[in-house]
Amino acid sequence: VSGATGARDVVILVDASSKASDSAWRLATAKKIATKIVRSLSFKDYVAIVAYGDQPDQQVAYLTQVSSSNIDNIIGAINNVTLFPNNGTNIGAALTYAFSVFSISKSLSLTSSCTQMVVLLSGG
Repeated sequence: VSGATGARDVVILVDASSKASDSAWRLATAKKIATKIVRSLSFKDYVAIVAYGDQPDQQVAYLTQVSSSNIDNIIGAINNVTLFPNNGTNIGAALTYAFSVFSISKSLSLTSSCTQMVVLLSGG
């Protein structure tokens, strides 16, 4: 993500499904990666955090500017993601939701109006 130039709109999809025996480890790893990604973004960028299992669950409402006043809330939302109990993985629903986040955020003028990226962090 940090290799892209210019402002970006980034939706980070975090797999919070709990079907695999190592789900807790996978979620902890995904949260660390998501945090590193957010910390690599600049104040020009916007980000949304979406946890998913069977269905997506947005953790940060719409796209949020990665400003110094927002970054702690964004990182806090990542840290607050927990496993969905007895839940499978529906990547298709998560991806569909990610693209709706872009559309809704644009209609609310919550966008960099530049490159759009979806980062999929999945345990399988």
